[in-house]
Amino acid sequence: MPNMEPQCNEQSDLLLNKRSVAMGWLIPLGLMLLSRILFSQIQVVGLVWTIAFAWMGWACFVNVKQCQRTHCFYTAPLFFLLSVITLGITRGWPIVNQLSLDLLGLIAVITAALLWVLSEKYAGRYQR
Repeated sequence: MPNMEPQCNEQSDLLLNKRSVAMGWLIPLGLMLLSRILFSQIQVVGLVWTIAFAWMGWACFVNVKQCQRTHCFYTAPLFFLLSVITLGITRGWPIVNQLSLDLLGLIAVITAALLWVLSEKYAGRYQR
């Protein structure tokens, strides 16, 4: 029976491919920043952020499936959760009424960075 484990290399790890990094994370982050700078309406900014967080979550999910990158096991659900929270802020859900998009963005950056650095420091770059 052939080995069914993902083979990790530059072609399968999205984070080792410049185009994939740009498409999966940098462009959504750039759109988030631009929307926050250019638009004052929370509905517009919230829509962009909701889609961008979901997009980045999907990119992490794909990376988990392709090569089992350690931090993506944690950041994929984080980004999906942030997408839902952003939608809640935009729609005025009472459970998130104390949060602002700016605070959520700060929480997102700090949490994602910590998850990335700490998970790969202690568990390695790839799960086997």
